[in-house]
Amino acid sequence: MSNPLHIQVTLDASRDRIYAALTEDVALETWFAEHAAIRLGEQRYDYWGRYTPGTPSQDEGEHPLLALNVKRHIRYAWQFPEGITKVDIGIVPRDGQHVLFVRHSDLPKKLDPKYANLEDFWFLSLENLRRYLDSKQIVRCDFSEMGTGDIQHSVEIEAGAEAVYEALIRPEQLNRWIASNAQVEAVEGGDYKFGWGDLGAIKILDMEDNRKLSYDWVEGDETPDTMVTWELEETAGKTRLTMVHSGFAADHSTEGMQAGWLNFMSWIKSLVEYGAQWQPAIKQLDPESYAYYPASMVAAQDQIVEDLPAQAELRLDDARPMGRYVELVSAVSNVAEAVQFYASVGFKNLSPNLMTDGSINLRFASGAGPKISLHYYGCDLKALPDFFVQGDGYMQTAAPGDVMVLCFPDENPYPMPPGDIFTRQPHSQLGKFGSLSLNIPDVKMSRAFWEQLGFQSTLDSIEPYPWSIVTDGQVVVGLHQNNPRSRFNQPHMTYFSTDSDMRIANLQKRGMELIPMEPRRGPQIANAQMSGPGDLKFFLYEGEV
Repeated sequence: MSNPLHIQVTLDASRDRIYAALTEDVALETWFAEHAAIRLGEQRYDYWGRYTPGTPSQDEGEHPLLALNVKRHIRYAWQFPEGITKVDIGIVPRDGQHVLFVRHSDLPKKLDPKYANLEDFWFLSLENLRRYLDSKQIVRCDFSEMGTGDIQHSVEIEAGAEAVYEALIRPEQLNRWIASNAQVEAVEGGDYKFGWGDLGAIKILDMEDNRKLSYDWVEGDETPDTMVTWELEETAGKTRLTMVHSGFAADHSTEGMQAGWLNFMSWIKSLVEYGAQWQPAIKQLDPESYAYYPASMVAAQDQIVEDLPAQAELRLDDARPMGRYVELVSAVSNVAEAVQFYASVGFKNLSPNLMTDGSINLRFASGAGPKISLHYYGCDLKALPDFFVQGDGYMQTAAPGDVMVLCFPDENPYPMPPGDIFTRQPHSQLGKFGSLSLNIPDVKMSRAFWEQLGFQSTLDSIEPYPWSIVTDGQVVVGLHQNNPRSRFNQPHMTYFSTDSDMRIANLQKRGMELIPMEPRRGPQIANAQMSGPGDLKFFLYEGEV
């Protein structure tokens, strides 16, 4: 096995959809693992169960998150009996699509047999991800059922038997999913070879067009020669494809082959259902191994992503979390009126003066004070930076941009929205929360301030003026350097949606005053500014966070 093991797949999906598929529990439990508990804010990327090599328990399925570059790069640790390995998952744009790569590194030279099929696991997983994003049926591999003796798998393919049979018998099709140089003499006793030398398939033993194909199989070690049989059964335009690899002794270990055959069946299913545009996931190959991989994969070696995404990386192992609960606190003159306003735009009550939009919790404080502040709970006050000052049972500091940060040692009784700031599901009519955006004098100095609180930069730019986006996994803060062209002359809340024009039109119909902002989309307003209680400003933008 290569070390590191690098496998990548091209996906016809947006970065947001791919990232959601990688970070939402329900999504991962659909295409990747039996169970998943992704808690980016708690530095966890946990998954376990029978669809993972080794069938780990929940405790064995704990994966510490080592690094995060939001929507670009995830790194976590995977513990094996022989040592700790690292998994990097990256998303890279290419020609209007996205390449997702997995790079599994620090692999032991010799793995426990139950983990020996890691390559097939990743191949199968990436094909399942593609099929999940395209709303197609996926192919699950149950590692709890793998062991000894003959191998049998079945899949249902959305195509007739003739198309499926061609994938088994035509050399140009075999070269797309299994063969490096297929040679087929389509008669009983005829040659049937993949280009693997004297290994693998050798001769056709039995065949019936569109119904059955059998050939012998040579492993080249002490394993007796065996037989592979494919049977096709068409019903109502669909084909049930069954593969049986037989001839093994009942106690002969075939654990390392079972996932491989299921992966090949997954590739056949996709080849037939997607058609000519389908390309299997690409492994970075050593030239000496070219003969044992599909010709289509060998031909695509120049497409390999060589480097991790060139963006500022959020290294969670260096972060200093300030507590697991944070809420934004807005100073208003009338709490009841504030509650009524926010309820009208889709916020929901958690208490008489605390509401949530599904991404953040927002509390209202009556009277004078900062327009907006951040309150953290469950903090270790002794671990805070020296610039915090003592309050009445809490510590506080003034952040650049006219925002106060308060830290309380006690836990807050109210829940945070499920998940973390990157994966939460908002229900506000304003869209998805983007950031608490601040007007600051110097972006580098301000970023350094937030970094001391455990925040890290996820995006930086100097156009049209210096700005930076920082996060601690619980809340996102936008830092906008003071500039005449900057709209952020005071703290603002930003929201994003792909249907912002409809949202803005609906808010206007209900009598809310909005100030259009450029750019427009024809006669429709796609970006706008509105004011809330306490003169807190909201910017509504078209687009994705």
